[in-house]
Amino acid sequence: MSTSSIKIGQRLKGKLGSYLISDQVAKHIWRATKTDEPTRNFVINTAPQSRLENERDILKHYRDNKYVRQLADETKDPPALVLQHFDDNLLDASNKKTLGSADVKFVAKSVLKALKALHGDGYTHTDIKPDNILVNYSSAESTDMRFNDVQLADFGDVTRIDAKEYLKIGLPGPLMGAAIFRSPEAILELRWGQSTEI
Repeated sequence: MSTSSIKIGQRLKGKLGSYLISDQVAKHIWRATKTDEPTRNFVINTAPQSRLENERDILKHYRDNKYVRQLADETKDPPALVLQHFDDNLLDASNKKTLGSADVKFVAKSVLKALKALHGDGYTHTDIKPDNILVNYSSAESTDMRFNDVQLADFGDVTRIDAKEYLKIGLPGPLMGAAIFRSPEAILELRWGQSTEI
């Protein structure tokens, strides 16, 4: 079954349950509910196979890391990852309302802890940008914090780079992130590595 054949209302069978597709969020991204937990949302990622396998392996490696979006399940037909659902991403959240300094610090600390784990194991994310930072809103109105949960997402292009090595754009290897969020050295096709993400 190809990913183009996924339809709203379709059920996908995973290893841990089945998921009912409710709507399409982006080209390879769908929203779904677990059939035995209809109030709980999940995200179904049907990206190309190489990206799915890479993301699955990275997410399994970082299972239980509270700063990395978690893998909830997998499906075989079509091949897909079932991922945690979040209230929003940082790009949309900041467009709705400017982030206060406490929120900026909380988000930055969470993202840096995710990067510390990745970089410590020799990985580079390659696509740090606001829409790859996921947030859950605080439910208590009494708190000054807008978010209660922040996690880094989209690990399909994560690559292993030795901390002493740097890559040059145009050489074999990954392209460094979305153009609008690339660092100056990536834009200028200079050597880049883990420090570029910071």
